[in-house]
Amino acid sequence: MLRTLPPRELRAGYAEIVKAGLIGDAGFFAWCEAHGRALLAGDEALQAEAVARACAFKAAVVVADEYETAASDGRALLNLGHTFGHALEAEYRYSGDLLHGEAVARGLGLAFRLSEKLGVCASGVAERVMAHVASC
Repeated sequence: MLRTLPPRELRAGYAEIVKAGLIGDAGFFAWCEAHGRALLAGDEALQAEAVARACAFKAAVVVADEYETAASDGRALLNLGHTFGHALEAEYRYSGDLLHGEAVARGLGLAFRLSEKLGVCASGVAERVMAHVASC
């Protein structure tokens, strides 16, 4: 199925893969940094691994907080990048000039940039996230 997607749509969907690494598995984010371009170039084995890992992560989060009642570390984590992304989509008036995944990818960078300014994450993380997204 992934072979049928235009490259832009594949890259847009990749934002959700990256998000899984950023939320729950620093090693998986490092894996994305090492393999993201090859994955997007069509390496089916890498694509299968990325989808399996991201889906397993998301399923575990949803199972642990089925009704979205957790005060922390619950399903709300899956919104990383989406708040900024939705604002960007609205600014683009949902015209198609900015795909949802592209908005989420940009939202990831913005979320980490804000987190750095608030002192919630280490300095340099936002740049690392944005550099990876831009490289892909």
